[in-house]
Amino acid sequence: MNLRYLSLSLLLAFIFACPQERSKPRHSTASLIGTYIANSREINGTIILREDGTYLHTFTQNEQPQREEGRWTAITDTAGTAIVFDGFTPDWMGRGQTKWIPYIEEQGGRVAISADPDKAGYFVKQ
Repeated sequence: MNLRYLSLSLLLAFIFACPQERSKPRHSTASLIGTYIANSREINGTIILREDGTYLHTFTQNEQPQREEGRWTAITDTAGTAIVFDGFTPDWMGRGQTKWIPYIEEQGGRVAISADPDKAGYFVKQ
């Protein structure tokens, strides 16, 4: 009887000790609409996601205010929800038209666009 409990205890300890891959939260397109503000020194600016599928990205580069607009769509896969920005030119990635596809994260209970998770860089929804 004791051996059975010991075996069960070891099995449960093994299961809970193994790293579990947690899926990222999924978000509806409607829940993403709003204003996001950068939260780090390396990443600056504001992103406004509009209901009509357009965005406004404002930021400062070389002490000059910059403004760009484009289209966005939300996609969901097994890793969570991501936003596809068409024509987004992040200043931390260098200039030039590009597609940027960041995943949505949760930061302090708020929706956040993951700009540079290695540096804890996010655009946090207000």
